[in-house]
Amino acid sequence: LGFRGGNCTMPCKVTVIPHLDRLGQSAGVMEAVNCVVVDGEELVGENTDGKGFLQSLGEVTDPAGKRVTILGAGGAARAIAVETALAGASRITIVNRSPQRGRQLVELLQTRTEVEARFLPWEGDHAVSEDTEILINATSIGMHP
Repeated sequence: LGFRGGNCTMPCKVTVIPHLDRLGQSAGVMEAVNCVVVDGEELVGENTDGKGFLQSLGEVTDPAGKRVTILGAGGAARAIAVETALAGASRITIVNRSPQRGRQLVELLQTRTEVEARFLPWEGDHAVSEDTEILINATSIGMHP
């Protein structure tokens, strides 16, 4: 049919990986794919979830060398955190209500990227650290009426 690639979503973001020839950098870090691209004879898994955010952020500031705080630790936060780390952020703080999910994301960042990462629990009100240079809301706050 001449396809150049395709898109995949849950639950196939992980299950498609064994069927691919290789992964792009962020897809390899996240171990999740949302796009499959035909590159010659190879099927390449990419993850563009955080790339779009990073492109928009780049219109305002460059995250390289910056201290970033991300509210949330779900799929969007994971993609944004990985791309921000790969773009050279100096530190990423994950603030989340679920300690387990927040710590898992921090562990991923610490073991698969060069960024300094830490977790802070979100209990009631949260005061964002004064040294935060970029604040990212990756929660569902404001999505529900």
